[in-house]
Amino acid sequence: HPAEAYLSLAGRFSDVWPQAISGLHALERIHSHVECFRKIKSDLAEGRRVLFLRYEDYYKKPEKRISDILNFLGISMSRERVLEVASETCISKNMQLSSGKNFGDIDEMTQLHGQHVNPVTMGRPGQTLKNHPRASQLRSEYKIVEACRAFGYDF
Repeated sequence: HPAEAYLSLAGRFSDVWPQAISGLHALERIHSHVECFRKIKSDLAEGRRVLFLRYEDYYKKPEKRISDILNFLGISMSRERVLEVASETCISKNMQLSSGKNFGDIDEMTQLHGQHVNPVTMGRPGQTLKNHPRASQLRSEYKIVEACRAFGYDF
């Protein structure tokens, strides 16, 4: 959800920049994906094979996410290997690997930002929008509303 991504990213950026600047950077990053998404949808309309994955659809179904990607790519993998990949790419594993003190710390091996997983929400879809004090204020932020519409989210 673009509004949830914005709130999360702005919060992480505030580890690195002052809050006002972190909000602007987060808004810029989220909104930059809108044009990219529109171009990909255009490519799809022109016959290019595209696989869209919505985070919310796969949060509780990591094996399905991996299987859908494998099917799209035409690759087969044993059930045991799919489970292993799911285990190695789960939220808790990402938390372990992103051990930097703040978002500005990037792990050289994994390229994960430090503290990129919120330990309170654990990446659960809807939790940031439900609990963040600024969530309702975003309804008047044009770029967030536009991003929600572009990606097919109600807000």
